[in-house]
Amino acid sequence: MTSEAPPPSSPSPVRRRPVIALSGWVLFVCLFLPTLRVCSSPAAPIEFPPAYGVYLGAAVIGVAALAASLRVRRVAHAVLLGLWFATGAGILAGVFGSILGVSMGWTLATIGLGLTIMLIARLARVSWSGRGVIGVWIAHALIASAWNGMLAAETGALWGAYFALVVSGTLLVASAVALSSENAARDDGGLGHMPELPRAYARSRDR
Repeated sequence: MTSEAPPPSSPSPVRRRPVIALSGWVLFVCLFLPTLRVCSSPAAPIEFPPAYGVYLGAAVIGVAALAASLRVRRVAHAVLLGLWFATGAGILAGVFGSILGVSMGWTLATIGLGLTIMLIARLARVSWSGRGVIGVWIAHALIASAWNGMLAAETGALWGAYFALVVSGTLLVASAVALSSENAARDDGGLGHMPELPRAYARSRDR
């Protein structure tokens, strides 16, 4: 009998989180829902670009939570952090643009976009742990909950604000449960998530 080499290893499998994925995608839809009454007219978050990161980031979490490999989840994680950076850079560009002029604002925005792309490319190569990724999901859910809670507390709040607050809370709780599950698996030595042992391939020869 002769042994054959096992097939090449595939990316590390991860546990899918459908509740987190659904919450993230639904929160993204909230970007287009009527949230506040402004000047007697309903307004949606899509009319306020600085808030895009909250909803786009939720969509990225939705993709990551349903990913079948840790590699895909890490790339999505890098995109999520890049969105945060882009949001901060955009706000700074808007502030300095209002002070120094529109052309300066566009220049800073262009620089911020370039830095965001470089940051995402860099972060995508970092070996983030599964717990680290989920920890950032929790941080994003906290930000989303605070943002939507502020909108829901406004006197002109519409149903979209309350709905988004509930979805943000669901995302937060589901992410916390996922992190607890990851911690429990690690405390157990990872027995519940051990990769499958390579199978032995054998071929008999006729003599």
